[in-house]
Amino acid sequence: MTRAGTGENVRKFLFFFLLLTAARPAVARVASPPLWDRWLQTLPWPHDWDQAFESLERWTREAAPVAWANQQRQRGLLIDQAIDPRRPLVVLIHGLDGNADCCRPMTRLLQQAGWQTAIFCYPADKHLSGNAQLLAEHLGALREVYPDLKIDLVTQSMGGLVARQYVEGPQYAGGVDRLILIAPPNAGSSWARFSWASKLVAHWQRYHRDPQWSAAWMITEGLCQAGCDLKPGSRFLLELNSHPRRAGVKYTIIAGDLPAGDRVGAELIEASARLACGRWPQTWGPRQLNATAQYWAEALREERGRGDGPVSLASAALAGVDDLVIVHADHLCLYESVDGRPPAAWPIVQDRLADHGR
Repeated sequence: MTRAGTGENVRKFLFFFLLLTAARPAVARVASPPLWDRWLQTLPWPHDWDQAFESLERWTREAAPVAWANQQRQRGLLIDQAIDPRRPLVVLIHGLDGNADCCRPMTRLLQQAGWQTAIFCYPADKHLSGNAQLLAEHLGALREVYPDLKIDLVTQSMGGLVARQYVEGPQYAGGVDRLILIAPPNAGSSWARFSWASKLVAHWQRYHRDPQWSAAWMITEGLCQAGCDLKPGSRFLLELNSHPRRAGVKYTIIAGDLPAGDRVGAELIEASARLACGRWPQTWGPRQLNATAQYWAEALREERGRGDGPVSLASAALAGVDDLVIVHADHLCLYESVDGRPPAAWPIVQDRLADHGR
């Protein structure tokens, strides 16, 4: 299936299921459970949502084998260098609707500082338990080849939950020295209800950046199952947070206290001032207006909140982890490069990894 020639059936299925996934919580709030259940019974697919999504994904893989193959090549443990088993390997794990590109800024900084790196990519919209299973398979295979290799995990947001499920679960293969969780929603995120919107934005960006992108990817990476796992009180989070911390693994949590909306608001204020004062920036009136806009923008950037936007400080905290560092940055700036600046979490990551050298 090509970008230009995506089948009409795929588009219809995609639109229908995304619309239904987005609308289901709102309908459930206004409809009594019996009425909601009766309406579901009229729908011509299995009542088990996971089964329905799996059927749709299987159909899409068969209808778009080239797109599926291209996507599979971007998954798993991606290593672009020969591994030296005498040196630690830093594995970066992205978050919701992320991919390898999200890890590139941190990867470059690590490599420039002398570390060897790998990126773990997974279908970032599927259930987190399945993604943790995939991580276990890849790191387990790596440990079989390099049984003495020390591994450090540096995770972004939801990727921290995938890593925790592996490290603290029964499939742990050993070898992890340090687990660095950047903006982890350990107690969930209220923003999870908007995961469908995040999905659309992420794929719109990939459409413009990746020539291999296909609409089929929106289905084969999952249909917002991860968003369900991220909701506070979800079955996945209750089970995950019942685990004790893994003995022998050093945990670090890096959280932000700049709400994401404040950075965006500051940028909008500055852009509006430039638009209004662009032709006469030094004349009386526009000069005062521009100065006032700069003051408001800086005030927004300096304002401290209870979290980084998607993840609150309370959700980032984890019982048994004392190494909690709060950085004045929002959710995106913590892990990725914004406006050419290094990720805000980089100094802490560098400091913690320096414990056992490169």
